[in-house]
Amino acid sequence: MSMKKEFISSTKWNAISTLLTAILGLVQLWALSHILDEESFGIISAAMVFISIIGVFTNFGIGNTIIRTQNINIIEISSIFIFGIFLGFFAWAVLYFSSEYISSQLHSEKLNIQLKIASISLIFLSLGQCHKAALIKQLKFRVLSLANLGCTALAFLISIAYAWYYKSPVGVAVGFTISNVILCIIYYIYARNIIEISAVFSYSSIKKHLNLCFQSFIDSIMNAINLNIAPIVVGKIIGIKYLGGYNIANTLSGFTSAKLLPVLYQVLFPSLSKIQNEEARLKKVFLDVSSVIYFSITPMFIGLYIIADPLIKLFFDEKWYFIVPVVKILSVTYYFRCICGPYMSVLILKGKIYLSTISNLLSLLLFTTLSYLGGKYYGVNGVALGFFLSQIIVFTFILYVIVYKCIDINILDYLYCVLTPLIHCIPMVLIALFINLTLSTSYPVTQFTIILFVSVIIYCITIVCSPSRKSIDFKKIVYGLLKIHNPTK
Repeated sequence: MSMKKEFISSTKWNAISTLLTAILGLVQLWALSHILDEESFGIISAAMVFISIIGVFTNFGIGNTIIRTQNINIIEISSIFIFGIFLGFFAWAVLYFSSEYISSQLHSEKLNIQLKIASISLIFLSLGQCHKAALIKQLKFRVLSLANLGCTALAFLISIAYAWYYKSPVGVAVGFTISNVILCIIYYIYARNIIEISAVFSYSSIKKHLNLCFQSFIDSIMNAINLNIAPIVVGKIIGIKYLGGYNIANTLSGFTSAKLLPVLYQVLFPSLSKIQNEEARLKKVFLDVSSVIYFSITPMFIGLYIIADPLIKLFFDEKWYFIVPVVKILSVTYYFRCICGPYMSVLILKGKIYLSTISNLLSLLLFTTLSYLGGKYYGVNGVALGFFLSQIIVFTFILYVIVYKCIDINILDYLYCVLTPLIHCIPMVLIALFINLTLSTSYPVTQFTIILFVSVIIYCITIVCSPSRKSIDFKKIVYGLLKIHNPTK
């Protein structure tokens, strides 16, 4: 199978799974926000924040080094596996024994039990890393997608049922842990014939991998802290009740970056690894794939900004109406964050992850300062504005230092990839704004439905009729995924 067909097939399976799991996640968010009170919902948000940060230890870049290494022997893979188990138990211990301190800092005793239960999942996340990486390397995304979808559905049912009967957030931690145990078992069953692991550990065998692993870990931990520093600031300064609201806004705004973009990045990295020694081809593929990503995500973020008000009023209780401006600010913020994403795959291949770490460190310093000041003086909106301002500065750094200086891609070529989808969104924005101004806000159902439907239709028509070279490439990918006749041929 050619690289293009592999990419399309893998992306299709990954997209189906990610879309369905994302829908389940949004439905779970909506249901729990109605079933639980603000404090209980805030406890769930706080627990997942610390799980995502400390959970970085369960990977430590292990997956990336397995995927990147063309030929890896049994001693290397076994040593990496054992090293990963150690990291999993370490992560569990850190979260389990620090749960009381975290709970006291956020002034919520109920958070303690939530963290202790969820910490168990970290052990099983580490146990499945090598087998998952092996499946990704072989582009076995059908297995990965179905397994992830099934376990997400199980966690969804457990969390909703527990919350309904006991009005408690504990069911989310229980469902999360059980689903990760099952996921670990599935990874082992389907990858056991791909990789062979024995009870052997050799430090000398993994020493050459540790540099890349450590760089990946530092970058991942910085990225995790960047994404979760805002909820911590909200919980600490403003209150855990407001943390739940910020989490809703953050989930809706970051939906694309958290759920849909990994579909492409997860497939992109193993695909690019096959041409890592072909510099010219690597640059071309990078620009082509970046263009496809930007055409996919740009209308989503712009559309979310436009429909934020009717969206919140339609699907959430009045107690959450305060997050409308937060959703708007974060939708723009995550757009800038997402267009910075594709470069990471190339940096890993070039062994220059430290540049991503520097950008994450810059983002962390700026975001921590700006979000703290914003939260202190302007509340939840101020925290979101701090995130936005820090992301603008980081985007400028990435554009010049990483894209231009490191990957050696012409800035104008890269900006062309970014700006072309934005230009194609102009008709959609103008018509959506006109509808927004003319329709009564007293009927959020009508307002939301009409704006969403018309926006999708206008964007599709714009893309189909566009003579732009980048839009033609995007249409070819879409036609290939849908298996329909391509009129551009």
